Amino acid sequence: MKFGLCESFQYLEAARDAGFDYLEPFVNELEPLSEGDYAALRRRVADVGLPIGGFCRLFPWAVKVHDPAWTDDRLRDYLCRAFDRVAELGGKWAVFGNGGARKRPDGVPYADACRRLVEVLRLAGEAAAPRGITVVFEPLNHGETNLGNHLSEGAAFVREADHPAVALLADYFHMARVGERMDEIARVGGVAHAHVATRGGGRRG
Repeated sequence: MKFGLCESFQYLEAARDAGFDYLEPFVNELEPLSEGDYAALRRRVADVGLPIGGFCRLFPWAVKVHDPAWTDDRLRDYLCRAFDRVAELGGKWAVFGNGGARKRPDGVPYADACRRLVEVLRLAGEAAAPRGITVVFEPLNHGETNLGNHLSEGAAFVREADHPAVALLADYFHMARVGERMDEIARVGGVAHAHVATRGGGRRG
């Protein structure tokens, strides 16, 4: 079993020095970089020598998947550009947490919101697969989003997406916040990645 740190690239050296096996930085900090800044980051990652296992925070804060302005083409363009860089840095997974991006807006029926979320998951899987990346869906507590709060919901979304590059993540921080027992992981099955953190404060580990 390997242990990584979910944090910004600014913690790359600190994660190596602390003995972590990898860093899991943020896609939404990676994708906007200019070509020059991105080239400098690649050199730094190579010099530090700590693997980039995968990424979290798949979408920028501005993305709202239920907003008609975020069409499939627009999302696909973003995902392909982002996943090109994720793959170049060695990332094998990308976590779709992003509570604000998937929050069900007022007036949107639950069934319609679920349908759109499944469509976006499938779209992300289609962009990720050719680059050797798996998109892992992260259930989040009710304070962060109103759609996809429990492992059972996440498992249902993954099942409906029905794509080999889409899988489920279990995060102890969020499980504890919504009152889920640890044996729920075994019950739903198919968990491909995990995050751990304390319920009281620490967010990721």
